[in-house]
Amino acid sequence: FFLWAGFLSSVQGSTEACSMSCVMRIDGDYPGPDYRVLSGDNEECLAASEDLSFGRRLAIVITAVLACFLNAGIVFGYSAIYPSLIAFEVFHDRCAGVEVCSEQVMSLNIMFNLATSAPHICTLPFGILIDRFGPKANAAITTFCVGFGCCLFAMGGPGVSGYAYDAGFFLMGVCGAPVFMSTVSFGNLFPRRKGFVMAATVGAFDLSSFVFAGLAFATHSGASLSQAFLCYSILPFLTCVCAVLLWPVRPVEEVLRICPAAVPSRVPKDAPHQVGARMVEQPLLVQLQSRAFWLLVWAASVGIVSLNFVISSVDEQLKKVDPVTSHALTEAFAFLLPFGGLLSIPLVGIVIGTVGPIRGFFVLEIGFLIFSFFFYLFVVTTNVVPAMIALSAFVVCRPLFYTLLASFAGTVFGFANFGTVYGLVMSLAGVANTAVSPVRWLAQEAGFPVANVTLAALQLTIAVLPLGILCSKRQRALLRADHAASPEIKTADGLFISGISPRVFAHMNYPTPRPTPA
Repeated sequence: FFLWAGFLSSVQGSTEACSMSCVMRIDGDYPGPDYRVLSGDNEECLAASEDLSFGRRLAIVITAVLACFLNAGIVFGYSAIYPSLIAFEVFHDRCAGVEVCSEQVMSLNIMFNLATSAPHICTLPFGILIDRFGPKANAAITTFCVGFGCCLFAMGGPGVSGYAYDAGFFLMGVCGAPVFMSTVSFGNLFPRRKGFVMAATVGAFDLSSFVFAGLAFATHSGASLSQAFLCYSILPFLTCVCAVLLWPVRPVEEVLRICPAAVPSRVPKDAPHQVGARMVEQPLLVQLQSRAFWLLVWAASVGIVSLNFVISSVDEQLKKVDPVTSHALTEAFAFLLPFGGLLSIPLVGIVIGTVGPIRGFFVLEIGFLIFSFFFYLFVVTTNVVPAMIALSAFVVCRPLFYTLLASFAGTVFGFANFGTVYGLVMSLAGVANTAVSPVRWLAQEAGFPVANVTLAALQLTIAVLPLGILCSKRQRALLRADHAASPEIKTADGLFISGISPRVFAHMNYPTPRPTPA
C-alpha cells in the first residue's frame, strides 16, 4: 500500500515538470515516418497509438501487477502445496496399498518438472505471439489457459482422471511466465517511474509463489483440493477480462523526450535515441546477429546458472559450514527469496530510473561481488552476520537481474520485435541452465568453494554486456556527430525543438527543417 501510495504521489507530482515536446513512436522503426511531435505540459506524452487517460494508464499498471501475482509463477510454490497433494492422495492410485510410495512421489516430481521446464522452451513461441498480436491478445490467451489449468487440476482423480493433474499443472506453468512478458512495455506508460513499474511486475512474479501457500491454507481449513483450485480459477479468468477491457493492443513504445539544451539532464541516460536507436532501426534478423544480442544471451545464461545453482545448493553449503545455524539460515532464505522481489521494488526502480538498464548491469555486478565476498567471509568465520548479508544481497540481485534483462531488451532492441528477441534470449538461457548439473558435479568433486569461485569469475564477464554497448568507438563517434549536428530547429508550425539532429528530424512528419537564425 505504501509503495503504491508513493508511486501515485510521485506521478501526480510530475505534472509540475517543465513543458517539453515528446517524440512519440506510433509503429514502425525509429525514426520512421510514423513519428510525430507533441507538445505537453509534462512527460506523460504516451508512446502509443491510442490516447490513454491517466486513470486508464494507472488501471493498466495495477492490473498488470495483479496479473503477474495471480498467474506468472504460481507453480514455483509447489513445495507449499506438496503436503496437501499427498494428503488428498494425488496419484495415490499408483501405490499398492501403502500410504506414500515412490511411484506417487515420482509422478508428482515429473508433473512439477514438466511445468517448470517447459516455460523456457515456450518463451519464444509466446514472444512471437506478442509481436504478432500484441500484449492484450497474449495476456488474454495465457491467463485464460492458467484458469483453465486450475479447472483441469480440480477435475483430477484416480485412474485416467489423473492425467488432468498433469495437464492442468502444465498449463499453469507454461502459460504463467508469458503473462509477465506482456507487461514489460507498460513501464513506458509512466516514463519517470518506468523502473518502479517494471520492478513491481517482477516483484509480483516472485511473490506469486505464495499463491499455492494460500491454497494449502484453504485445504487445511476444511476445503478440498478440488474446491480450492476451482475457486481460485475465478481470479485468472478475471485477469483475462481485465486484459481484454483495459490493456493496449500494441506494446507501449519508449517516450523520446526532446528537452531544451538548458535542461539536458532530463533526457534518460539509456534512451533509445542515445544508445540503442540504431539497433531499434534494424530488422529482426540484423538484431539477432548483433553483438549486443549475443552479449545479452551470455549475460542471461551466466546469471540464470549462477542464481539457480545457489538456490539449489544453499542448504547443503550452509550445512557444510555450520550445521547448527544452517536450519535457521535456510528458513530465513526461503522466506526472503519470494519477498525479495517485493521488498527490493524501490531499489530496483531507483537503479533503472537513475543509471538505466545498460549501466544497471554494473550495479548487478557489484551485488554479485557483495554476495560472493560475504559468503566467503561466512565460510571462513562461520559468523551468521556475513551469511545474512550475503543472502540479503542475493535476494535483491535476483529481481534486479530479471528486471534488467527485460528492460535492456526493450531499451536497446525496441518493442517491435521485443517478444521474439526476449523470448529467444530466455529460451537459450534455459538451455544453458542445464550447466547447473556440471557445476553441481564440480562442487561434489572439488568442493563448493571451487564451484563458487568459478561462478564468481563467470559473473565478472557479465560486465562485458554494458561495456560492449557503452565503449564502442563507433557508437561514441556517431553520438558525437549527432550532437554536433543538433542546432535548434523551427518547424513549419512554429514549434522549436533542440537536441535532435536534422538527419533524424527529416524522417518525421514535418517539412524540411530550417535552422533558426543566429
